[in-house]
Amino acid sequence: MYARDEVHTLEQARLAGLGRASRDLYQLLSATNAAQPADLLRRLQCKRGGEVTLSTVHHGLLALMRAGLAHRVAHHGYVRCALGEAAHTPAFLVCEACGAAGEHDASGDIARLRAVLGRRFVSPGAELVLSGICARCQGERVSHLEAG
Repeated sequence: MYARDEVHTLEQARLAGLGRASRDLYQLLSATNAAQPADLLRRLQCKRGGEVTLSTVHHGLLALMRAGLAHRVAHHGYVRCALGEAAHTPAFLVCEACGAAGEHDASGDIARLRAVLGRRFVSPGAELVLSGICARCQGERVSHLEAG
């Protein structure tokens, strides 16, 4: 794992080699939970005055993923990479109440799963997504129930 300052430096170095659209998209992803391309398109058009196409958004997101700065979370959209490491297997904990998507490194977990499955199931890439209720939303639900 990298120290927080090292992660920031790595992010900046990776961003420096990307185009304007990718850098703008990275800023948008940093300020949100998971986002769909159409939502990012609207936000980018507002930021730039309408001069952006959906194709630009898709190309920008692809560049961010190749640079290790973003991930596509199945059924939830795109998120900024929270770990900052070039090579890792992400696991996402997605809150069904607020949409927050926390990222964790699941490399060891996926390796153990592959060992258990053997050749019965081969998956060259892996992504683990768990849906549930985050601690903050659990606290809000408990507070609401206690108040009621």
